[in-house]
Amino acid sequence: MGYKLNDLIDIFKSLDALSLKFVVIGNTSILYALGERLFDDDLDLFIYEGSSMAVEDELRALASKKRWDIGQTDMGTPSIIYKVRDEEVIIELYENFYDFYIPIEFAEDARVMNIDGYYLKMLTPEQYLVLKARSGVEGVVEELAIYINLLKRKKLNISLNSIEKYASLFEDDKAQIIGRLRKSGLSI
Repeated sequence: MGYKLNDLIDIFKSLDALSLKFVVIGNTSILYALGERLFDDDLDLFIYEGSSMAVEDELRALASKKRWDIGQTDMGTPSIIYKVRDEEVIIELYENFYDFYIPIEFAEDARVMNIDGYYLKMLTPEQYLVLKARSGVEGVVEELAIYINLLKRKKLNISLNSIEKYASLFEDDKAQIIGRLRKSGLSI
């Protein structure tokens, strides 16, 4: 069945109340840019101001009150398990911790989407592609190729200058990011 972003406004407002500022990362951001409004995957949020780990006790108390479950990401940061029409949605909270790093410019330049009156920050397609290319997980080139194919079919618009700009924020990894994007079919 899936969920819509407006199903999660209570979560978003609750994070705001804990003084956590966040941006949607992960494939939800690019799927939204492609016009999708119903999602099946986990929702990944990057906390760019505040710390979910610093307010974990408050988050657990809030979860108990609202009947949410709390879990953990692979990094050890909190995740929220939220019920939407008898389905569980996992909202994973990431922040700059250990090897996980997203420059603040990504949050500052993120798109702001109006979701039923709630203004939600979300990565741009360019930002998503750069982060995905940087991740280097197995199959990343093939996954990127799917999005590059959509670009070539004019289903997705991106700015190559923005790709360069965001890749440059990862000084040590820029060549590898651009290389993976090229392998996936992007002419950059």
